[in-house]
This record gives sequence, structure tokens and C-alpha cells, in this order.
Amino acid sequence: RDGRFMSVEMWGGGREGAAFDLTASDLGADPAPTVYGPRADLTYLFSTFSPDNQFVMINYGNTLGLIRREGGVRVENTGLPTERSAHPSWSPDGQEVAYITNHDGSWAVDFTAGDLAVLPRTGDTTFGPPRMLVPASQNGLQTYYPSWSPDSKWLVITRTNGLSYDNSSSQVWVVKADGTVPPIQLAISNTTGSSLTNSWARWAPFAQSYGPGAEELFYLTFSSKRGFGTRRPAVGAPQIWMTPFFPARAAAGQDPSGPAFRLPFQNLTDNNHIAQWTERVVIP
Repeated sequence: RDGRFMSVEMWGGGREGAAFDLTASDLGADPAPTVYGPRADLTYLFSTFSPDNQFVMINYGNTLGLIRREGGVRVENTGLPTERSAHPSWSPDGQEVAYITNHDGSWAVDFTAGDLAVLPRTGDTTFGPPRMLVPASQNGLQTYYPSWSPDSKWLVITRTNGLSYDNSSSQVWVVKADGTVPPIQLAISNTTGSSLTNSWARWAPFAQSYGPGAEELFYLTFSSKRGFGTRRPAVGAPQIWMTPFFPARAAAGQDPSGPAFRLPFQNLTDNNHIAQWTERVVIP
């Protein structure tokens, strides 16, 4: 979140993972200075930093693992689920990790029956039993790709009636992390039409306000294949879009979103999926 480090998987899904130090003085060299990896014994697809940057939780195979950012050393005896787990997301307050369970196949086309669960952090490197938040049976929809709001109170999720990856029916929803508000579809931002593939939502890390009453809002981005304007009026390559989120409206059970807008400076032919936000740009 603070822009100092970046964790990536290299050369395609489920391959060697690595972390890069973005503050290094020789940034811009090829490759950039690594903190750990890439190593054959450290493979993953999704990863999430602890707020203090000391740990990285990774999704490798069909399970979760914890590694120390310093050197990429695997941590044992964490209490993390040992099977059918993916898409970890660490809350900004450091107290919980959201993830998807019931991962019943490969990382992409066979990933179905996604349940949203939350793991409480019980110690520096230990976690308690998971708490089910949104089961796949709820409304007959699967859940994928959770991401925490900056205040650690809400989770934005992708929901579909089938597979997780590149699903044209996917839509963006939010749910209260403590379970007191059920999932709400962001209908205004999802818009109408077919084959829009609204997915991969992520929060901007800043709180904003709106209107004369200074109504609290956060912004979030998501990927969508929707057409726009006259340059690309029809469905095409996925691009990054942004929408506001009003937590008070969500707490009241209302649609908390607004009309979405496409972020500028995107190539119309690029396939853009996950916009990862930082609190600031770090310049060596």
C-alpha cells in the first residue's frame, strides 16, 4: 500500500513468484532489484502484503501460504487452510484476511463454487478458524477476487453464475465485512448490457467526501469490456473503469455506487485487468 514493494508472479499463472524493491537506487535496471525470487520452490498466482510489509500471503496450488518478505522464507505452523483456498486479501488494519474457498480446479477455467471467507489474525504469523461470509449457495452466485476497503469495513467482490476467469456475466458487489449487511450489487456502476465482464475490483486507498453534507465515499476500480463513446462503442478489450462507493448508502441497503467512468491513457487494444493502488509514488 505504501508503494515500497511489489509482489508478482512471473511468466504466467502459477509460476515463480518474486518481490521487488521499488525504492532501490538502481530502479529502472532490467530486472529491478529483487527482495526475493523468482524461485522454483516459490510458485503462486495471487499475493497480498501485510500492512507493515513484513509478510506476504500467497496462493500457491489450491492453498494459502505465508512467507517473510525479507528473503522469501516460508513460515510454518500458521493455521492457514491447507486446501481449496485462493485469492487472499489482507485487511488494511492487519487483523483479517479475506479469501475464497472451495477452489475445486485449476487457477482459471475450472475455478467454480467460490465461497467468501475471512480468517482472523491471532498472532504475528498465526490465524484462527475461518468465518464464512458469503457462501456460493447464496443467490446461486459464486464469489471471487475479494478486496478490502481502506477502513477495513467492506469487501468488494466479483460474483458470477459460473467460472471465475473471464466470465462475461460477472458483476461487482460489496458486502459488509462483519456480515451485518448482505452482498449488494453495484448496479449503477455495473450498467446494462451483456458480455461486459465486470471483474477484478480494487479500492483506491483514500477516503473522500461528496456534496455539501461531506458524505463519505471511496473510489474503486474494476475491469470491464463495455463499450464507450465513439472510439469503441461495442464490447472489446477489457479496460479499467472507476466508480464511487458511498458506505452510508450501503449500510442502508441502497445501491452505493455511481456511474462508472473509464480511466484515461489506456490503449484501446490492451487487456487491462487489475489496477493495484498505492498511497504514494516512491521515487529513489
